[in-house]
Amino acid sequence: MNTQAAATSRRDLRKRCLELRLKEFPWTSNTIYFNNAGIGPLPERSRVVVDELVAEKMAPHTIDVPGLFDRLAETRRTVGRLINAEADEIGLTTSTSLGLNIAAHALPLQASDIVLVPQREFPANVYPWLQLESRGVKVELTQPTSDGWPDEKYLCDRVSDPKVKALAISLVQFSNGYKANIARLGEACRLNDCYLVVDGIQGIGQTPFDVKSTAVDIMACGGQKWLLSPFGSGFVYVRKGLLEQLEPTFVGWLALKVQTITPGSPSTSTSCTPMHVGSRSTHCRFRICLVWTKV
Repeated sequence: MNTQAAATSRRDLRKRCLELRLKEFPWTSNTIYFNNAGIGPLPERSRVVVDELVAEKMAPHTIDVPGLFDRLAETRRTVGRLINAEADEIGLTTSTSLGLNIAAHALPLQASDIVLVPQREFPANVYPWLQLESRGVKVELTQPTSDGWPDEKYLCDRVSDPKVKALAISLVQFSNGYKANIARLGEACRLNDCYLVVDGIQGIGQTPFDVKSTAVDIMACGGQKWLLSPFGSGFVYVRKGLLEQLEPTFVGWLALKVQTITPGSPSTSTSCTPMHVGSRSTHCRFRICLVWTKV
């Protein structure tokens, strides 16, 4: 491509981005906003969908109930495409905190097992693990480097201790923006039979991430930041093959292989649906990641 063609291409891209921004976020015509890592804005197209779903709830006789489940299934597929996961590895949640609590309480951790958590993690990735101390699990809050970042060399060395069973870390640190080398940490964890749990909310949607090229066991992510989704939306990724080792803290009818209102022997699904307890706030989930898949 010559210089003139490249310049034209850049101008066209800027024009398209401007048009898209003003269409989806009209308030940005007179506002500059930098806090997507705190609260991401809701696109106009998502607001329309939320309004449509609220209108349906106001006239429940018009609701296509089987269609609700189809939409939820499509949402799981959409999230899967975002991080290169299978739909049955995705569970829909209400927040990062819920996903991390699922990880902490469902992993087969025993008394005297050690969980590594870097200091300066966001509290959502600290308290669920500290709560396990009442069961005898030991939580080690590891020291940061002189720059204030997670000490990845120490973590990679530390997981070689057979007592260390899990490492919980953020993809991107909330306090300083440091992006962890998840591939490096995952390789060390996999070599030492240590679970790797990732808090993805500060990075997913802002930076590409491929679960198949890492050794992540569980990832929890809320939708209200870079994914530009409503409050009360999120997902948890559970690596295929790991689910059979988990013991869900809560069990609901949507977690069963055969969903029925007739009581019987509870047999949980082999997909990530055991992370689903019951009816969810569907309007907060149908368009999670919408901007990523439709633009």
